[in-house]
Formats: sequence, structure tokens, C-alpha cells
Amino acid sequence: MLLGRAGTNQDRSRRQYLTETEVTQLCDAARARGRWGHRDATKTLCAYRHGLRVSELVALTWSQVDLEAGRWQVLRCKGSDNSVQPLSGVEIRALRKLRRRQEPGARYVFMSERGAPLTANGFFRH
Repeated sequence: MLLGRAGTNQDRSRRQYLTETEVTQLCDAARARGRWGHRDATKTLCAYRHGLRVSELVALTWSQVDLEAGRWQVLRCKGSDNSVQPLSGVEIRALRKLRRRQEPGARYVFMSERGAPLTANGFFRH
């Protein structure tokens, strides 16, 4: 099946993943929703592009992200191997914008409204 094509109902019911087009639509919907839309769109994009678990995403700190080199260190949970992964231009721009909106010295990439690290439960509420 080609990316971005819906296919038949039977194809969609068997499919267990999102297409790039569907993720773009999710990110657009998140951006249009409230003042935390950019953060929510960025976490959706990063989770999709890097295959991150929620626990890996909410534990991400700025010390793991190198925006100048365009890469980040992914610390995997559940016994998987840690890795350094490249960031796309879209991700770099989104992360830079997110960082500008945070308090100076913020440790975590994805923060709650109150300035605390986003939790797994908080991830699912947004």
C-alpha cells in the first residue's frame, strides 16, 4: 500500500500503523488545539519518526538533544539498545520553537503547563 492512500476498508482494518499523511493530519489537528498545540504536535511527530515509547518521549532531556548537529540520543526502555538518531529539518525547527517557549534552564523537552516534566498519563490526556 502506498503512503497516504487510504485503500479499502479491509486494508485499513488490517493495518497496525499510521501513514505519514495520517501523522501530518494528527500534528495539524494538535497545532490547532489550544496553547499547547505546538508541543503536542512536536511530541507526536518525534514519537512517530523515531518509534519512541511514551516513557522514552517524556523522559527526553535537552542534554540528549543536539540541535546544531541535528541528532539526539535516544535512551530506550525495556532493554532495547540506546542510539543516536538524526533529526530532520522539520523536527529541528519544531524543537527550537519549543525550547524558545520554555523557561530558561528547563531540563525536559516536553513540559507540563506547570513547568514539570510531562508524565505518561499527561501525555495521553493531551
